[in-house]
Amino acid sequence: MDIQDERRRFQRVTNQFNVRIFHETARDVKETSVKIARSINISASGILLAVNGFLEEQKTVRVTFVKPNSIELFEGSARVVRTSKNNDLTFSVALVFTGLSESEVNDLDYQIRMTA
Repeated sequence: MDIQDERRRFQRVTNQFNVRIFHETARDVKETSVKIARSINISASGILLAVNGFLEEQKTVRVTFVKPNSIELFEGSARVVRTSKNNDLTFSVALVFTGLSESEVNDLDYQIRMTA
């Protein structure tokens, strides 16, 4: 286990599933530039994605996905904390979830741990 893993509050697991991303400020579907991303790994505090388009750091976005090991839908806000270009012309984008209640975080953590 490396130092970064030791600092993590929640277990991070590799899991691939589709994630929909849209801008927090979109007022309706017509304004929403939806990006479909593929998860790389996830924890109860955030998610790392492979995205076909660039997302600006510090921007707030809305994300939607089916929780790992569940049929429940996750819908919430996240802040872009890191974006880097990959060799295959996609971008690796790290998001930190924002505005989740403690029970929502605990539920997400439980679902994620069940896949580990």
